[in-house]
Amino acid sequence: MHLNVVLSNHVKTRAIASAKIKTDKLDAAKLANLLRGGYIAECYVPDRRIMDLR
Repeated sequence: MHLNVVLSNHVKTRAIASAKIKTDKLDAAKLANLLRGGYIAECYVPDRRIMDLR
């Protein structure tokens, strides 16, 4: 199974932190909606070759 994993920049993703009601289920739904709409601020994750060079 191939999964597309996105690492969200927690500083720029403020929709979850500003919510009044916080549960894992609601947070996951909010993140899914932001990702679907293209509003997730992603972090850069270098590929394996770059990591090996570092």
